[in-house]
Amino acid sequence: GFYPGGVTRAYLRIRWFETDDFNIHYSEQYQTGNSWDCRWDRHPNDHNTRKHFHPPPDTSTPGADTDYPDDWRDVLTTVLTDLDDRIEAFWDQ
Repeated sequence: GFYPGGVTRAYLRIRWFETDDFNIHYSEQYQTGNSWDCRWDRHPNDHNTRKHFHPPPDTSTPGADTDYPDDWRDVLTTVLTDLDDRIEAFWDQ
């Protein structure tokens, strides 16, 4: 598998809106009951700029202001590259 035995579940939830805003949430669930979460967002809000990232392990708010490509394919490439780095880090430990 991609994950070590301590990870019982991992998911990627993508919500894309007609306004071209999005919310991409990644979560890992562990046997201990803990989780590791992060979220890439582009939407109007009162805690960050429209484009921002909620960092792991708990998607804290406010997040970090950031920039994302305009094209949805490039956004997903950015996210999937970040997740690939995360998964590879499991095996580098």
